Amino acid sequence: MDGKPSGAGPLAVRIERLELEERDAVRRRDWSTARGIAQERAALKEAHHHALAKREAEPGRNSRVGRRA
Repeated sequence: MDGKPSGAGPLAVRIERLELEERDAVRRRDWSTARGIAQERAALKEAHHHALAKREAEPGRNSRVGRRA
């Protein structure tokens, strides 16, 4: 495995990298940098969740939608 979660796109990979950078900043006690990274990561996580929700809501994603019994 390459360290990426299954189905991870570029956004998920960037979020993971930011988490590592944030941890490093905290380890160095660089609170300003850690806070900025945390804010960026939170915004990207929100965008990622919106993208996933939008993808799930697309027609044809749910095999039962549009089918008759």
